Amino acid sequence: MSFSFIYKVKLISEKNVLIDISGKITGAAEGDITESMDIDRSTGMPSESKINMTMKIQGQDASTNMTAKFTKG
Repeated sequence: MSFSFIYKVKLISEKNVLIDISGKITGAAEGDITESMDIDRSTGMPSESKINMTMKIQGQDASTNMTAKFTKG
């Protein structure tokens, strides 16, 4: 499987950068990816990431939705 992505900066504020990400899945599966990511400007680390993938694998429809939140330890 191959993944290709396009990253677009949606908003830059004093504290964070919001990025919209879109992409395609090709190869053993075919489909689309959408994602949004919130990046902390002071650390460069994501504070939240939401990824949605819809794909077709050997004739079967599949979807994945994931939210990841990152906190300082």
